[in-house]
Amino acid sequence: MYQSDRPVKFWQFNAPGAIAGIAHDSASLYVTCKDTNVYRLDLTTGKLLWKYQTQAILDSAPQLGNKVVYQRIPDIGLIA
Repeated sequence: MYQSDRPVKFWQFNAPGAIAGIAHDSASLYVTCKDTNVYRLDLTTGKLLWKYQTQAILDSAPQLGNKVVYQRIPDIGLIA
């Protein structure tokens, strides 16, 4: 049980590099980090659901489609 008069930490994600962007849907949090990875975390528990390594250092948040996560890769293009 938590009290509404003070902050409460539900979970924590220790990003391995600086965070470049965040997006979310109803169940997941998507985090792009400067370590070249896109991470998908369970929004409720913070559990890592998957990570995808890209070919470059990321500098923007992912964009969410209905069934696909899109990520711009600097100087390369777009991955899905």
